[in-house]
Formats: sequence, structure tokens, C-alpha cells
Amino acid sequence: MDGLSNILIDPAAPHNFKGISCKYFYINHLMYADNLLVMGESTRGNAIQLNSCLQLFASLSGLQINTNKSAIIFSNNDPGNQWICEELGIHNVNQHLTYLGIPISLKRLKATHFQPLLSRISALLVGWKNKFLSFAGSVQFLKFTITNSIAYWIRGSIIPKGCCATINKLCSKFLFHNNMVERKLHLIS
Repeated sequence: MDGLSNILIDPAAPHNFKGISCKYFYINHLMYADNLLVMGESTRGNAIQLNSCLQLFASLSGLQINTNKSAIIFSNNDPGNQWICEELGIHNVNQHLTYLGIPISLKRLKATHFQPLLSRISALLVGWKNKFLSFAGSVQFLKFTITNSIAYWIRGSIIPKGCCATINKLCSKFLFHNNMVERKLHLIS
């Protein structure tokens, strides 16, 4: 994968893919293990350059892009975008795409995009509700397990307030009532 990274960033190459820039900052891809996120101008020439970079990498390494797992998201609704999708053989995603389990969108993410996070937290809490944990054990569980799950998502996106409120409600039910379904009366001092 480092070879593909070098192909994409080589400015002297005839297959130079143009990324995006802002003042002194230039980027055309992010890579994590075998996952690649490519960013650039949505022009026909740039699509041809990207395709030649991918074909060069395939000829040198024998590795090819999996078009079934790949997606393109555009910032504008341009008729030329369909041509770019056909050139690369990758389908267009209008709303959002998922990268490393985190939703990515050009628009504001909605609470429905965070349903996998809420489902995961609910599953973790339900799995531990039958265990006989002390109050301190429950606090430790919430502190180290649930907050780490949330922290992973926070690094990649802004979690809506409604989702944060739902997470707080789930954690409170787990901590104080040890029951995720039934409603309990609040104690008054």
C-alpha cells in the first residue's frame, strides 16, 4: 500500500493525480492499513489520472481495487460525475459513506447515521446487565468500555445532541436501575 501512496503523491509522474489544497496544506489521500480514502478535484482529467495510478499500482503489485466495496461521493450535482463513476467503475453514493465504521458525509450527519453506535452501546450494556457488578464495577465498565466506543466515533465525526442524550439515558439506566427496558421511579431525597 505504500507503493500506491508513493504513486499518488509523486509530482513528477505523468499520472499525477490532483488532490485538494487549502493555503499551504495539500492532501490527496488518507490510508489506514488496507483502507484508502482518496480526495481530489472531480474533473474528467483527474479521473483519468486516478485510474492510471490505480492501473499502474495493479500492474506493479498484482493488487486491484475492489469495486464492490468502493464508493464515490461528490460535493456537487454535476452531470460529469456520472462519467467519472463509469471511468473508475465505482458507484456514486449520494448521502454518506462509511469509512472504518464511521459515517462520512458532505452534509451534516443525522441521528440515524449513528444508529450503529447506539446499537453497539445497547448490546454492550445488555450483555453486562445480568452480571453481578458492584456500583464501582459498573462505573469502571462505563468508564473504560462505553467511553472508548464513543471516543472512536468522536474522532471522526460530530455526534448529534440527541444521540448524546440517548447514550446518557442508556448509561444511567444501566448504572442506577440495572434494567434497560423497564421504567423506574426516581428516588427523591
